[in-house]
Amino acid sequence: MSAPHRSSLLWLGLAVGGLALPAAANGEPLQRVPMTAEELRNVGIDLRIIDPRHSTSGGFYEKRGGFPNKCYYNPSSELSISDAMLRHFEARGFSLQSLCLAMQSTLRYDPETGKQLPLAAAVQPGSPGQPPEAIGRYEVVLNVPDCFKNGTPLIDCVHSYDASFGTANKDPERSRRLALEEDGKIRAFIAGGGYARECGCNDIRFSTNNVRLADDCSLDSLPVCAGAPDDPNPAGRLVKKSGSGLMKRARVLSSYYGGGIEISPALPNGYGYSLTTEGGDPEKIDVKLETLRKDSGSAVPWNQQ
Repeated sequence: MSAPHRSSLLWLGLAVGGLALPAAANGEPLQRVPMTAEELRNVGIDLRIIDPRHSTSGGFYEKRGGFPNKCYYNPSSELSISDAMLRHFEARGFSLQSLCLAMQSTLRYDPETGKQLPLAAAVQPGSPGQPPEAIGRYEVVLNVPDCFKNGTPLIDCVHSYDASFGTANKDPERSRRLALEEDGKIRAFIAGGGYARECGCNDIRFSTNNVRLADDCSLDSLPVCAGAPDDPNPAGRLVKKSGSGLMKRARVLSSYYGGGIEISPALPNGYGYSLTTEGGDPEKIDVKLETLRKDSGSAVPWNQQ
């Protein structure tokens, strides 16, 4: 896949490094920036919707190859990032695995500062004079805190605020203590050879909701032999273990890992995970990119980390 054109690379350099959105406060609406498929690609993010229900969603359903760096398998969508964007985050200490784990978390707020993270809502261009139309519930977090760089934010971030709603955490030390207890269980299970075997093609099963691996093996990315319904090219996409499987085998009692867990020596702690937000949807408000630029006095609208 060819690299984005020069203007896209320039915009990428601006988009992922800049100013803070307004700090989250109790009851404040969650701000989202409506972005089309082309606008997301211009900042180094390719979101391709595989779900046939969205086949008329402008640009998102096209059977294109995406960017070369594929994120974790999802049966309804494919997320990939450009080389330029990956280099930017690698300079901040991320790997492809840890960046994808963070971007595929349903984050809303920085757990250390309580500030809202920059969030894009996938839209298709509206008719003349009409606003853009949202495509399902597809949202993409555009920047993530540096404490996510190891893939283990529950032990690496200071959880002073709730990542779902931005409210203050009354006992961050207790949160960290519980996370460290879970971390110890997972490390011990990995060290004991719990996932030492690499999964083969016969260990891979696709379902309506996800891809499942056999309980006694792990796999960094899907091999060529993997075939998935409604996905023309799953090979090369990263793949996680089931969070429920880990809870059963390693006796991890927490629901922290509901978004799945990656077992890989490529991650500093040998494992990583995506976080899922809890509770119902907060009130949301769409904010134009131009408005954020004007309010900040800068062409850089995203959250400074």
